[in-house]
Amino acid sequence: MATYIWINQQYIKTFTPLNANIDTNEIAPHIETAQLIHTREILGMNLYNDLSTKIQAGTLNTKETELVDIMKQSLAYRAAEISIPFLSIKLRNKGAVKMRDEFADPASLDEMKYLRSELNQRAAYFEDRAKDYLCQFRSDFPLYTQYNDNQILPNYNNAFNDEIHKIVMAATVHRRHIGYFDHF
Repeated sequence: MATYIWINQQYIKTFTPLNANIDTNEIAPHIETAQLIHTREILGMNLYNDLSTKIQAGTLNTKETELVDIMKQSLAYRAAEISIPFLSIKLRNKGAVKMRDEFADPASLDEMKYLRSELNQRAAYFEDRAKDYLCQFRSDFPLYTQYNDNQILPNYNNAFNDEIHKIVMAATVHRRHIGYFDHF
């Protein structure tokens, strides 16, 4: 199945800190990569394929539109995060080369890591919102929990791996959903 891209380069320039002067050809390949690596993993193969088909056909319902809008924000930040190293370092015939401009100096490796970290945190925020949304309206998204043995399953985990964060998140999720799950 060909990948239907959920956002375009202009969306990224509008909703992320990437400058409007960036060549859109520099961003384009990273959108599909971000969508396949992050968006599809959060939603799982079944829901991802269903939403992609409905986006392309223009047949999303209200709940699906709200979810896709959240995921588009995450996708924009993920694509920006992935593209950062390739905006200043290019792969050419001579190998990896650092781009220079007469009016600007390229960022250091630490500065690029910091920028990618900031973009990662913003993307993770929207990914967590999407997971909460799917949990809250799980009856509207049955494909989120349906899968076959060989498919990509939704990643229900948080992007952060440290133990303290896991304990805090578990307590937060428990408090947030305790009343909601008691109704079922």
